[in-house]
Amino acid sequence: MPDILVIEDNKNLALFIQKFLLKKNLSADTSFDGVSALNSFARGDYKLLLVDIKIPLMDGETLCKKIRESKKGKEIPILMMSGFVRDSSDIVKLKKELKIHTFLKKPFPFDLLYSSLQSALSLDQKTDQTFTQTKSPPSPQKKSTSLPKSFKGHFEKTPFDSMLTLIHRKKLTGTLLTSKEVRKKKFFFLGGSPIEVDVSSESDSFGNYLFNKGLISMVELRAYEELKVNNSEDPRDIFVKMGALSSGKFIAENEKYLRDNIIDCFSWKSGLYLFEPKASFMMAPYRARIERSYILYHGFKEHLSPARENTFLEEKGSLYLSRSENFYNYQNHLSGEPIFNSVIGLLDGTHTATDIMNSIDIENESALAILYTLNFLNMINFTEKPYHVEVSPPFPLREMPPTASQESDEETITLEEEFEDLGEELSLLADELETLEESGIPSSPGEEDEQLKTLEDELRAQWEKGQDKSYYEMFNLKQNDYSFDKLKKAYFDLTRKFSPEKFIASPGEVMTLSEEFLSKISTAYNTLSNVVSKENYDELLESSAPITKGSGKEEMKFQAQIQFQSGKVFLEDSQYDSAEKAFLNCINIFSKKPEYYAYLAIAIYNNPVNKGNATSVGRTKELINKSLKLGKLSIAYALKGTILLDEGNLTLAESEFNKALKINPSNKTALKKLEIITERREQDKKGLFRKIFK
Repeated sequence: MPDILVIEDNKNLALFIQKFLLKKNLSADTSFDGVSALNSFARGDYKLLLVDIKIPLMDGETLCKKIRESKKGKEIPILMMSGFVRDSSDIVKLKKELKIHTFLKKPFPFDLLYSSLQSALSLDQKTDQTFTQTKSPPSPQKKSTSLPKSFKGHFEKTPFDSMLTLIHRKKLTGTLLTSKEVRKKKFFFLGGSPIEVDVSSESDSFGNYLFNKGLISMVELRAYEELKVNNSEDPRDIFVKMGALSSGKFIAENEKYLRDNIIDCFSWKSGLYLFEPKASFMMAPYRARIERSYILYHGFKEHLSPARENTFLEEKGSLYLSRSENFYNYQNHLSGEPIFNSVIGLLDGTHTATDIMNSIDIENESALAILYTLNFLNMINFTEKPYHVEVSPPFPLREMPPTASQESDEETITLEEEFEDLGEELSLLADELETLEESGIPSSPGEEDEQLKTLEDELRAQWEKGQDKSYYEMFNLKQNDYSFDKLKKAYFDLTRKFSPEKFIASPGEVMTLSEEFLSKISTAYNTLSNVVSKENYDELLESSAPITKGSGKEEMKFQAQIQFQSGKVFLEDSQYDSAEKAFLNCINIFSKKPEYYAYLAIAIYNNPVNKGNATSVGRTKELINKSLKLGKLSIAYALKGTILLDEGNLTLAESEFNKALKINPSNKTALKKLEIITERREQDKKGLFRKIFK
């Protein structure tokens, strides 16, 4: 559980503070309004609150009063911050009334924030210790349990398979760190069986493993890498949160990743190892994080007591439910539950808990259980009055067509069984391991490799040459002498020759240059290997030859044009998945173009695969709102009206179509849909007259 709750409506500032605290080894949650903050505080067990005064829904002063009135909030340290309260008498009054530990005037230096947090947390710690000393009886002294000694050495003397056998036969629990040049792997063992692995090399990361297998997109890989930089632990469960993998698929791939890394170490003829025994682990296995929400839901469904049910309904039954900032962290964990997919579309701030239970055609027990689970995981907010707010996912979100039942049929070999067999095969080697070295791990001497230097020079030369070349010329091809086989061979020759793995021992800027070079030729390859994109590229090449040169904004603009034209062609041909991908590429290049969001929304909403999918509709609405914030487009208003019309809201739909026609009087969608609205109203009138005359 995080130590601190940061309550600040400026999301960028809140997340910046969260990252700052993480670097100081302090974990923090964030809330962006008073209502969600109060919900988080009620569910959590925080040691300190950092509260801004000016926050929506419930201001910071009111929030602190409510917290102080609660039993658990009477003594919790609170730091308050604001850029508006300037009068010192106001500050003194607030500190006295609400027992504020420190009041920070914005802008404040982060050193001051950290020292204030340290002071408040140490005070809270002393209070806890005093309470423990006076209230708790002295605990009986535990008998010390001795752990096996740590051991370390070289793979030249002790092969990896022998090390694995020793750990297996002695049923050791702990971590095994293996190191070879710049490659490092950390394996976690429980009772002699490997359960997880963390890898330091970026090219060997779990994200790159999935990307190389074609299971995730470049956008999803980048989102993972950004999170990995700012987290002390591997955030690999983000792929389930984004919808890139189902829970079952994640568990299977995570085990394969562990198995592949273990097998890879069998090839290490040199290198170092260090095994450190542990009594237990602070880190939960990655699969446990994924399965938590599933376990909670089914536990509540089967065993939620009547007393807890009644308490929940009494307290929450008449309140309106909407998605919280934490919603997307667990959405795809629960997507395999039919009841969740029935409820998700009703979490819009206009339905009470009782309304939701009464409106879905599934037994009330599971309906109550899913609402209880959503509340337990802090996925929803409760308000006394209807309150609709759009909550955007903090990472790229993908639809998940496979169902849980399909995934459950996958055959999964447990690693424990596999390593039982391995242990038997290697048991004869165990006797050699009783005399393992106790010496420290020496550092490997760094020798400059002439071959590597030559390759680095070739990479730089290739990069410089590519600055003024067309996509064809990058692969030594000509437009009138193009063939896919030639393109494919040239592309894979370049990616093999200049892959980032070849530059692990190079300076960081060389590794970055390699990644940028591969990104550039990947863009060129993807454009030329797609018939539609290639045709658009050829047309733009002939009409806009000057902008094909260079690697700056002009080239990016050129690539966005290609993707945008290709996306519109895909839409006309009803190739919605390809259209969605093209428009996403446009957004990745230029994120401030309203038409890109509008066309992406059209591709998602018109895709037959997404028909009736509440998540897809919600995502479409978010994209439309984003588009309209960036600029007023007729097509965006027309799509917004179409969704409202499909939901049966004729009046609001009519208003949106009129907005579309005001911008573009010839918008075909708006004109056609207004005719449909007129026809429906005429039919309703006829039906009413029939009832009257009957």
